[in-house]
Amino acid sequence: LWRQLESREVAIASLKNNTSADTGIKIVDPALIAFIQRIPQYYQASGNQRNALTELVRIWRKLDSRASALASLGIDPLLLSGTTSDRTRLSNLAAQLDRELLNFVRRLPIEYKEIDHQREALIRLVQLWRDLATRDQAIRSLFEDLKRMNQARKDSPDAAPKPVPIAVAKRPDRWTLRNIQLSAPIVPDGNFTWAEATHGGTRMPPNQATLDAMIRIARLAQRARDRIGRPFIITSWYRPPAINRAVGGARYSRHIVGDAIDFLCEGLSGDQLYWSLDPWWPGGLGRYTSFPNLCHLDARSYRARWRN
Repeated sequence: LWRQLESREVAIASLKNNTSADTGIKIVDPALIAFIQRIPQYYQASGNQRNALTELVRIWRKLDSRASALASLGIDPLLLSGTTSDRTRLSNLAAQLDRELLNFVRRLPIEYKEIDHQREALIRLVQLWRDLATRDQAIRSLFEDLKRMNQARKDSPDAAPKPVPIAVAKRPDRWTLRNIQLSAPIVPDGNFTWAEATHGGTRMPPNQATLDAMIRIARLAQRARDRIGRPFIITSWYRPPAINRAVGGARYSRHIVGDAIDFLCEGLSGDQLYWSLDPWWPGGLGRYTSFPNLCHLDARSYRARWRN
């Protein structure tokens, strides 16, 4: 339990190699992420809070001074130093700094790579934010956070905050290999996303022709989904040749081309899907003897039907 291992046997094996009770500093990472996720909620634009976040930026970006950290945020440090008597200008500049600091913090749960200097930047933030004298005190406070998080109910203030979704960029006019957005529908207002088409981003199209084929089947499959009136649960879409061979796919499978999907619908059999789609589907339509709930669609240029 201490080392968060999966079994008694693994625990015994780990003790053979290391009897230290030190679990390593990485154990505080969940508490660090929870801490920075809460900052936008508790930020009051005080001098101490601004200083803590500016120091975070400095260490995170490996800069040599507070002035460099401010400049990296687009803030002129000379103007913020109070050399100007224009109160309105100072107020606007402080508000700009607050926005840039909070924008920086909101990106950290996504950009955190468990690198030592990133972790130290976050620990330093905790130390300054909580006005603690030493790094060790900051780490001890994070361990207390972990204890509360482990024991907290899901609706408790001590529970880990819910992750905030990544802001989605504007949909491009045309999909290319460089602008795929995994969470975006492939077809405007459609139901099929690039995450489904690429197996969660692990099977990205190697060229524009494959990408266009994936768009082609997404457009046709949307018509099929609208006719069936139920969500399609995608089990396979684009498959690179090596993966296609590994799963026993046909040598010339349309999955390699990118314009084929295997799917199922909750509560319906593969036969039901097949008979409903057969009269009008223009390309390949198939069923699987060994998998009675599964159905296959592809966007080949001619009509084909089979049971595999």
